[in-house]
Amino acid sequence: MKKQALFIVILIMTSLSCKKGEEDPFLSLITRKNRLTGNWTFSGSDGQRIYTNSENINWSVSGNEDSINSKYYPYPSLDRTDEIIDYSIVFFKEGNWIDVRHVNVRTEKIDYNTKFINEWTEYQLRSGKWTFLNSTDGLYKNKERVLIEILSDSLYQSSNKWTAVPLDNPDSTTVSIGPEFIDEFEYGQGVNTFTIELVELRNNEMKWRLDNDFGYNHIVDTTVWGAEYMEEVFLRWRKN
Repeated sequence: MKKQALFIVILIMTSLSCKKGEEDPFLSLITRKNRLTGNWTFSGSDGQRIYTNSENINWSVSGNEDSINSKYYPYPSLDRTDEIIDYSIVFFKEGNWIDVRHVNVRTEKIDYNTKFINEWTEYQLRSGKWTFLNSTDGLYKNKERVLIEILSDSLYQSSNKWTAVPLDNPDSTTVSIGPEFIDEFEYGQGVNTFTIELVELRNNEMKWRLDNDFGYNHIVDTTVWGAEYMEEVFLRWRKN
């Protein structure tokens, strides 16, 4: 009887999913793969990161409840806000994924004593493969990170609205409308990948640490600036 009870305890313990991410539940009866599988909707972001290269050019990224704000400086500074109208991602158990993103974008900069405002809307659809990564030299636990491979990427950008406001004569403001933009990409296996770190993974809540641009180069591209960063930005998700 004691051996049978011990066997049952061992069986239960081996079937439990142990804590991987910093904010994971200590134990879960649901496997990590089954927790990740499903339809997730963006529910907010927080934190801040500041990138600085050797020329002291900075790029900061900060998260808010419904937007991601980035700022490039020094002069001429550029402020960009991505207001996230809808952003969802689906992880399939077979190892495929698809995401849909709808954002309103606004940029502002002051140059030559004029404020330039650019506004547009973006719709993006991507798909590909995903897999858990193994532990790495004690830095990450097994299945703490997910490798995302992009195989297709379709982007629609609405007409740009350009507004130029002379600071010394606002009555001379001019407005122009640019063309729509559509682009589609297909990638070979292993060509376009990025990694997400799962700080928290529960059955209905998930939290990513934004340690790169998660495949959207407009938010931040540290390879271009050769940058170092401080602090962190997190993305939060809720399962539908």
